[in-house]
Amino acid sequence: MRKRVVIVDDSLTVRMDIGEALESAGFDTVLCADLRSARDALAREGSVLVVLDILLPDGDGLDFIKELRSSPATAQIPVMLLSTEAEVENRVRAMGAGAEEYIGKPYDLGQLVARARTLTQAAPSRASGSGRRLIAVDDSSTYLQELGSQLRQEGYDVVLAMSGEEALQLLEALQLLEAHPVDCILLDLIMPGLSGQDTCRRIKQRAEWRDIPVVILTARDDRDAMIEGINAGADDYIAKSADFDVLKARLRAQLRRKHFEDENRRIREELVRRETEATARNQAEAAQEKLNQLLREQQFYTRSLIESSIDALMATDPRGIITDVNKQMEALTGCTRDELIGSPFKNYFTDPERAEAGIKLVLSMKKVTDYELTACARDGKKTVVSYNATTFYDRDRRLQGVFAAARDVTERKRAEEKFRSLLESLPDALVIVNRSGEIVFVNSQTEQAFGYPRSEMLGKKVELLVPERFRGRHSEDRGGYFGDPKVRPMGTELGLYALRKDGTEFPVEISLSPLDTDEGRMVSATIRDITERKRLEVELKQAKSAAENASRTTSRAS
Repeated sequence: MRKRVVIVDDSLTVRMDIGEALESAGFDTVLCADLRSARDALAREGSVLVVLDILLPDGDGLDFIKELRSSPATAQIPVMLLSTEAEVENRVRAMGAGAEEYIGKPYDLGQLVARARTLTQAAPSRASGSGRRLIAVDDSSTYLQELGSQLRQEGYDVVLAMSGEEALQLLEALQLLEAHPVDCILLDLIMPGLSGQDTCRRIKQRAEWRDIPVVILTARDDRDAMIEGINAGADDYIAKSADFDVLKARLRAQLRRKHFEDENRRIREELVRRETEATARNQAEAAQEKLNQLLREQQFYTRSLIESSIDALMATDPRGIITDVNKQMEALTGCTRDELIGSPFKNYFTDPERAEAGIKLVLSMKKVTDYELTACARDGKKTVVSYNATTFYDRDRRLQGVFAAARDVTERKRAEEKFRSLLESLPDALVIVNRSGEIVFVNSQTEQAFGYPRSEMLGKKVELLVPERFRGRHSEDRGGYFGDPKVRPMGTELGLYALRKDGTEFPVEISLSPLDTDEGRMVSATIRDITERKRLEVELKQAKSAAENASRTTSRAS
């Protein structure tokens, strides 16, 4: 059911303007041009709120508020007062009459509707104190006791104080004890020590107390003193009298106001909280989206690097199951990325066992270089590749698998084979050694000349082929040659000899040449067996000597 609001103003424009705004906000409205029609509307239909102008054709709005407050049927109806007169003066008069809200003209319709909603919300019972805590402050013990008695009969929890200083101490004590909050303070205007205005001012200066309604009690009908009290922060003033009914009604009005303000504050805080949470959520979502975008860009960049590699790249889990590949790996195998991912790495090579052993070797050594395999594509094409591989881990250093790069070395292998064939076809023995003096290559003529099978020479020191008596010097000469490498023939005048496996020596002629390779600088030694030449040289020398002897003999005989 829609709540009914009675609007009382002698201006048709104002009535229509406010009526349309409240109707749009969900209220029913009754428009009245004077007080007589307002009384009729309230008697006939009732209302949850009266919006009232002060100056009306048949009376004063403030007097009408007092009339409403004096009748049990209308005492509880909130009143919102409209006026174009001076704000402070009218606020004082409105509070004195018992209005709940004052809005100056020209008014803001949005504010007016918001206040109407607040004033018509369910409020605490106005018939009793309902356990509300009050502090009553007066230096007259007689009046203070009577006031306390009257308010306790209404159900209020009343704490009495004889001075402003005592009232402030009570507020401090209640705050320290975290006791039930104080709902309203009734404060005498004229007191020894701290006056009512000074006490009110101190209360309103404290953030934790400033929202407590303060009602000034005075026996003086002094307009300037009332305005001074209002300026000090008082929310209402009441003239002292033996009739406490007016005080009780005004107190109920202040408690209603406090309830509405507390509720408004709670709603505002809730709205601020929600807005803050929404802002924080939006900021978090924006930050997450930015992070996601950066991640997408990083992933794109990483993917671009992987795809731009000239090598076939792939990753496997520790079991050797492929988890990722690039386009070069697809081209190498003739299979799509979807076909490769999830399949065993070993399936794409002519020697699956060697491929599987390569994965295990990487897992144990953490890194493997120049591991050769022959890839077999779907169409049967075979490609010799050299793998460099390493293990990779997640951010917590948990092993994720193996990352490997395969380079097509088919052309290099062909060139190597051609070069090897050339070396094998040489008529002389050829030995290649590295900087450490280890034999890394021999040809078949070397096997024939020295009597060693190839496997027994590779990886051994070259001094294996040097007679024992020359080995110490040879090691030094070898180091010196690496310091100044150049083509160097070593002929018969040096009296060089080599050592066979069977321990026999034979004369040799050696030619040294530096050789730069991917593994570093090496030296190739061409070794020629000159045993036959030596024999022929001896025979020639002997023949020449015999001929010379024969010539001398013939000369003597003649």
